Amino acid sequence: MFFWVRLWVDIKVAQPTVQAYVQAPSEGHAVVQLMKKHHLHTVDRAWVSRSAKVEPTVRLVQVCVRGKYRSWRQELSFMTQHIPTV
Repeated sequence: MFFWVRLWVDIKVAQPTVQAYVQAPSEGHAVVQLMKKHHLHTVDRAWVSRSAKVEPTVRLVQVCVRGKYRSWRQELSFMTQHIPTV
């Protein structure tokens, strides 16, 4: 399944640092794959959706991936507004 993943290294920046379509079995796997591809160990925010024009289904903050250690928190959806990127 394909997922549209957006990663922010700095949460204060409006535009995502990295965004791409990723083929993965789940939203969590898609985030981890994109982080490993770009050699990122931590990101402030990660959003995952089915396409670039729909609302994110998964919103994560404080994502950390170091080897087998993975941690994140669920972002409250009312804190931020979805801005479509085309």
